[in-house]
Amino acid sequence: MELKAELRTRKGKGGSRELRRLDILPAVIYGKGVENKNVKVKESEIEKILRTKSGRNTFIELDVEGDKKYNVLIKDLQGDAITRRIKHLDFWAIGKDQEVEVNVNTVLEGKAPGLVLGGVQEHISYRIRLLCKADSIPEVLVVDVNNLNVGETIHLSDVTLPKGCRQKEGYNPTIAAMISEKRAAAAQAAATTSTADVEVAPAEGEVPADGAAPADGAAPADGAAPAAKPEEKK
Repeated sequence: MELKAELRTRKGKGGSRELRRLDILPAVIYGKGVENKNVKVKESEIEKILRTKSGRNTFIELDVEGDKKYNVLIKDLQGDAITRRIKHLDFWAIGKDQEVEVNVNTVLEGKAPGLVLGGVQEHISYRIRLLCKADSIPEVLVVDVNNLNVGETIHLSDVTLPKGCRQKEGYNPTIAAMISEKRAAAAQAAATTSTADVEVAPAEGEVPADGAAPADGAAPADGAAPAAKPEEKK
């Protein structure tokens, strides 16, 4: 994706505030072998990029007027905690073949046979990490569940990765699983069990609720009559 930018001559907070009033964002370009450059871009163009499926993983050809074109990724965003608007961003200049570690959303595709047998499909890892060449970062990682049966799982190592991407050594998360209906019901029941039915004794020093008798060994509340002693047998 191509993005237009201009060199930014005025620096400091005052200059940045003036740009943001004009819906223009201050930014900086940096990277290996690249001299840091202060630039400015249209806020609407950045928001358009962030709304795509690739979002911050979008490989951008940044055309800086009066300078040259840079291949970049959005490395960092600084936003306003109240308005949620972007205040500043960093562009990371990289080569097309440079490998980067990125977070990619996962999408389950297909109809698992385990569903016909009464299984419950679980999407466990909605986002995973991949090592990809900068120009080969996928929008999403599509995971085929057409062979997923009850009691089976799909790990990252089971997925055919897009060209230019690879799995990080030692990293193999579970992306999807098919569990039995009985197991799913038991898990749901355990998760929704309320503690309201569990009798809890007052904490040390805590006054019992109105009308409640003090717990064994507890002192009566201030002003309360002592509990009646059991009638002794004659």
